[in-house]
Amino acid sequence: MAKNKGSSRKGLMLVVLLLVLALGAGGANLYVLWSQSGKTQASEPEEGPATEQVPAPPHYVALEPFTVNLQSSQYDDRLLYVVITLGVAGEQSRQQIEDYRPLLRSRLLMLLGEQEDEALLASGGRQALAEKVLALFDEPFNERLAATQVKEVLFTEFVIQ
Repeated sequence: MAKNKGSSRKGLMLVVLLLVLALGAGGANLYVLWSQSGKTQASEPEEGPATEQVPAPPHYVALEPFTVNLQSSQYDDRLLYVVITLGVAGEQSRQQIEDYRPLLRSRLLMLLGEQEDEALLASGGRQALAEKVLALFDEPFNERLAATQVKEVLFTEFVIQ
């Protein structure tokens, strides 16, 4: 019986020792994790600007499809079917496009109708057309308004027949 008491005390001591070691290892692990996360958060403002700004979501305005006759030296009738989406700088520019949509559509129809089929089919033709569309926004819709800030022109559909 004396043997049982001695071995049970050794077993109890072993369990207590293992428990203390496990708690110590867990505490050390938490300390290391917290100290690393504190350094990461503290070092971010030093590397970047004082206030980190989340970029505003993009504003896009999808226009109704356009179908126009193209200028062509080889064919009698060539058609361009195009759907344009405009990437604008903000809500004010988006609202200007909505308010002046008939004027914008008229300007775009005039521009698209002047295009030659060979120029659009050539390498870089669509990019050149996108730049011409961007140039339309240099002139304000109304003399009391600032020019509408359009950042990009996206062709979501582009078919020449």
